[in-house]
Amino acid sequence: MSSSLRAKLMTVFLVLGVAPSIGCGEIDLPVSLALEQPSNLTIELAITDPPLEETTNLVGGVETTITTKIGLKELLGALIGKAIPADIAIDDILIAGTEIIIGDDESGIPTDTICLFQDPDLASDGAASFNLLLGVAAFDMTLNTKLGLTDPFLDALLGGPQPFQQVVSAVTPVSITDMLALLTGGGSGLSLSQEIDASFEAPILGSIHVTGTLTLASTDTPPSSPLLDDCTAYIAGL
Repeated sequence: MSSSLRAKLMTVFLVLGVAPSIGCGEIDLPVSLALEQPSNLTIELAITDPPLEETTNLVGGVETTITTKIGLKELLGALIGKAIPADIAIDDILIAGTEIIIGDDESGIPTDTICLFQDPDLASDGAASFNLLLGVAAFDMTLNTKLGLTDPFLDALLGGPQPFQQVVSAVTPVSITDMLALLTGGGSGLSLSQEIDASFEAPILGSIHVTGTLTLASTDTPPSSPLLDDCTAYIAGL
């Protein structure tokens, strides 16, 4: 049996199995996306010559709600390769990074925990589409965050939390089983990888360049860490 025919048959089985149970209308699917480990970013600061380059390890993730309309019409359309569209609400973003040292290792100043969190003044959002026939999902999310340091002195030099926007645009393979689980509100095997390459200007510290590759994967257990606790306390104190 060809892979194309197998995919079509699996989609038929999905339509027959899902349609009676979900009926028609919009459904909201809470999905937690956590950073896979290890997740490292390289931070380059132009405050020194040559520029200072340090690496931070990140923990945390993004809480989302995927809203889509599922009914017999949408599922029958999937039989001919039509993607099922969805909106993504970004409910929360909380990512914490290990400290880096500003300066040399002996006399430099530690940043303490580095925090990335949802910008309270600029909402994040996104969209997705699920192609049941091809077994792929496409995601586009704009994450409007702020970057802050839990060391009060360096955070003041930074000018307080700074805007830090990242766009996640990824096409990821998703099995029929994963799609069935997601569309019926269960767990899924989503995994989104994104290259990070961003720069911004900070008071006194000057140009900051951030690079790396991060992977967000769906999880039934949101991440926990003392670093995230540090960031929660930092945000509460703003």
